[in-house]
Amino acid sequence: MYGAALMNHLRRLKPQLEPFGMGGTQMKAAGVQLTVEIGASSVVGLSEVAAQLPAFFRKRRILKRALKQNKPDAAVFIDFPDFHAGILEFASRHGISTVAFIPPKAWAWRPKRGQRYARAASLVVCVLPFAAQFYAEAGANVQYAGHPLIGALAETKALTRNEAKRRIGADEKAPLLAILPGSRVKETAALADEMIGAARILRERTPSLNALAALPDSLPENIDAAFPPELPVLRGRSWELLRAADAALVKSGTATLEAAIMETPMVVAYRLSAFTYAAARRLSSVRFSALPNLLLDREVCPELYQENAAAPQLAAAVSPLLKKDGQERAAQIQAFQEAAAQLGDEKAMERIARLILKTADPSGDWNG
Repeated sequence: MYGAALMNHLRRLKPQLEPFGMGGTQMKAAGVQLTVEIGASSVVGLSEVAAQLPAFFRKRRILKRALKQNKPDAAVFIDFPDFHAGILEFASRHGISTVAFIPPKAWAWRPKRGQRYARAASLVVCVLPFAAQFYAEAGANVQYAGHPLIGALAETKALTRNEAKRRIGADEKAPLLAILPGSRVKETAALADEMIGAARILRERTPSLNALAALPDSLPENIDAAFPPELPVLRGRSWELLRAADAALVKSGTATLEAAIMETPMVVAYRLSAFTYAAARRLSSVRFSALPNLLLDREVCPELYQENAAAPQLAAAVSPLLKKDGQERAAQIQAFQEAAAQLGDEKAMERIARLILKTADPSGDWNG
């Protein structure tokens, strides 16, 4: 998503670009020649990553060969740090200007990854203010550009809740619960049943409650079968659903920031394998994982993990957020406004595109 949006801005500034690299359907549609298709590369967890290692190594070899043969003016590495780190260092050694856009969350765990990126990247572009502070202290040439989601969500956020409900075909008069169980197969499998169970518990108490789930288009279609007829699935419309919803159950990740920008009260949930979770707890240096909580350094929205991310607990936590005049709901919305104010304006992606072009061509006038 970020790669495609970035490509669109880059092309407006420099139409003659010849981009290539690794991506998915959105980047391909934006005009990137895909040397490697990202496919099912996005996984979370130690055992899950181990199963993908042969494919990861093969893709890295292909990308390194492409960089060496084509030697671009700049190489941009978006997130995915454990895959990208070695390629970034390879590009740097071969005299290619490198930009780390959304660098590793080394401020949260494994800080040495940040030092590695700080040494190798020509420019580190952060979308969170505390991340920029961390990378500055690590010695990186770092820029904080604001968060691209502010601009990406602006059109949808401008809708009223009732307008958004009409767009997705939801009853304007009924309370609406959004369910976002994740963007990866294992995440969705781990959380969907519990979130569905929570919706059923809430509907027993409030029969008028509507519930809708949002899944990305990248997930296999057979996953929809896990959701019962009374809980329809919207594909690729999570932003509209979040704007329409009165409250949400959200998997920890970028969706928590999307919900916060939409000012939709939420409960955050996550489940990992016991082994991965134990390792993550030992390595983590932060108190929270939900991005709104991290931005404000306090628990704005509840975080329920592992066995606590079960239907009864999820239902109990989200129930007060569905009350339109409830104090907990109002407190979250006020806090979300405070968090969004830290994330800049709607022009973040344009600034990021100009920073990348300046790194690729320092002699050009890319200040706008």
